[in-house]
Amino acid sequence: MTMRTRGLFAYFGYELPLAQRLALIARAGFAGTAMWWADDEALVRAGRRAEMPAMVRDAGLAPLNAHLSFADCNDIWSPSRTVRESWLARRAADVEECARLDVPCAILHVTHGVDAPEPTGDGLDVLGRLVRQAGQAGVTLAVENTRRDDIVHRVLETFDSPAVGFCYDSSHDWMWGRPRGGTLRRWGARLVQTHLADCDAEGHDRHLLPGDGPLDWREVACSRPRIAGP
Repeated sequence: MTMRTRGLFAYFGYELPLAQRLALIARAGFAGTAMWWADDEALVRAGRRAEMPAMVRDAGLAPLNAHLSFADCNDIWSPSRTVRESWLARRAADVEECARLDVPCAILHVTHGVDAPEPTGDGLDVLGRLVRQAGQAGVTLAVENTRRDDIVHRVLETFDSPAVGFCYDSSHDWMWGRPRGGTLRRWGARLVQTHLADCDAEGHDRHLLPGDGPLDWREVACSRPRIAGP
């Protein structure tokens, strides 16, 4: 499967067993899915996330990526070495499991919330070690735009590596991007994953269906640089 494979996020907001959600995704005509590797997902809470890629394949879908937990991502920039190293250990285990289960990509947030700390050299060092591990494991880290485009820019500028790509989230961009489309225009050549959802006019990050919110899809399309290829 390529980065152009059409997929739907497996954790799409309905409290249904994962196998049932996967069957619905396949029936709707999608070829792949993204897995949510955080405790909101019942199988993750139960310590059974390693079963998820096989369930995806059994449903006739490709496991396009695992979206890693973002609740602790500000720990990257903590002044505490213990906190940073603890974050790295958790994400390193995620990357190792992606490689073992043949999941090609992991979605990574590098900032969370309105009060995200400023990036630091120590934090970039921690990320660099994760990037090296991902490169050795054959897993791509896709850095997603959230509230702080400047931190996303800093990370992608620092790590010009095949192991690091860009994950564009249209809803995040429309709510918080300044200017809108700026991250996509700047990093479109390194785009490896997309989260295409409408944004919430009320300011909540609910990832609505395209067309159910105020997002201008023509503007999104015009923000992506043309890339040679099929």
